[in-house]
Amino acid sequence: MACASCGKNKKGNGYITPKALDSPPMGATDIQVYENGSIRKFISEDWINNRHKLIIFFPEIFTPVCQSELGALPKWIESFNEQNTDVFACSTDPIMGLQDWYETEEALSDVNYRVLSSYILPTRLGVMNNGRAKRASVFISKDGDVVIQEYPLKVGRSLSEIHRMIFAYNTDSF
Repeated sequence: MACASCGKNKKGNGYITPKALDSPPMGATDIQVYENGSIRKFISEDWINNRHKLIIFFPEIFTPVCQSELGALPKWIESFNEQNTDVFACSTDPIMGLQDWYETEEALSDVNYRVLSSYILPTRLGVMNNGRAKRASVFISKDGDVVIQEYPLKVGRSLSEIHRMIFAYNTDSF
């Protein structure tokens, strides 16, 4: 039964564990990871259940807005980590293309977060448009709350505002 005030599903005194906390996330089985210059399959250790998750979806590699957003992300990773938040960037582009983009674009060369290639994950989260991931941010709290924010294709997102939202989740008593 859903709570009338917040819409969350409750069972007794606790929440039902949402699919968002599953590993692999949302039951996606196609996730490939680019990390530390290597490509590998997503593993359960990538998805630590007692931490918040921030998935930054971007629509396409080799585009200026995506490059500027993801180029700014390394400066925020430590602060997100202090907020108990794991950060992932995700696109539907093939993993080899993602690797090439990160290795050839100077602004992306200092990657200190995991980059995911998946079609199923953005589909299950409802952030797909014409076969591409939307420019969206998906925050999954360690308690299972899911916040999805979408942005216009030509306008990037504010990492400062995303950080403020996560800070609120860590300090708010609601």
